[in-house]
Amino acid sequence: RRLQQCLNNGISNAFKFSSSGDTVNVRVSAPEHPGENGWWQVRLSVQDEGVGLSASELQVLNSDTVFNQVGLGQMQGNGGTGL
Repeated sequence: RRLQQCLNNGISNAFKFSSSGDTVNVRVSAPEHPGENGWWQVRLSVQDEGVGLSASELQVLNSDTVFNQVGLGQMQGNGGTGL
């Protein structure tokens, strides 16, 4: 369920913060074989041409906290859900 929520939020935000005519790419990739522990590592990626994040905002998103939301000023009128 969490994975679905993250992917939905990522795709939704990509379109929300991109201009009409911009490109949004969604990619899913996995290795041919599972890792040594038997688990598969799947990579989900959403890339857009929106306003982007500053280096300090990226640092906040990559921290160990459970929930982070950045760029609130960019979000006014857009109702972003955060990631």
